[in-house]
Formats: sequence, C-alpha cells, structure tokens
Amino acid sequence: MMTLVEGICGVPELVDSWMVEICPGIVDVTSRYRSEECQASMKVIRTHIHTVMSLCGRPLTKFRTKRELVQCIRDIIIGEYIQLHMESHS
Repeated sequence: MMTLVEGICGVPELVDSWMVEICPGIVDVTSRYRSEECQASMKVIRTHIHTVMSLCGRPLTKFRTKRELVQCIRDIIIGEYIQLHMESHS
C-alpha cells in the first residue's frame, strides 16, 4: 500500500519492510495463535510485518501550542477510526 501512495505530500516514504520470522524460515501469522474453530471464522490470516518509513512532520514533543498538540492527537484518532472502519468492511 505504501508504494501506491509514494510521492503524495504528507505521506511518509517506505524505506524498507520485511515479514517477521519467529524462527528462520517460519513467518509469524495470526493463524499460528488461533484454534482451528476460530481460524474457520477468520476472514483473513494476517502476517506480522515490520516497516521502516521516513520521518513526516515533527515529533509530538515539539508542538508549538496546546492547540497544535490537540489537533495532532485528533488527527491520529480520526486516522485510527478510518482504518478500523475500512477493516470492518473488508
């Protein structure tokens, strides 16, 4: 997904990503931790992936005003809400 939005202003660039292995050659996936009954009802099996992205903006510790801090936190909450909403419809 990050490669599709590469170059858009305000979106961090993907530097690197890899699948997390719990042992050499064994990728960490959700099905490993779920019962067979639970796996049958799972819509997708998720893979544990690490990503490294470029910096985008300033850290929250460097906010200039209380208003700016609250706006940053609001944007994070809105982003999380949108992500949860999208996942529930897939």
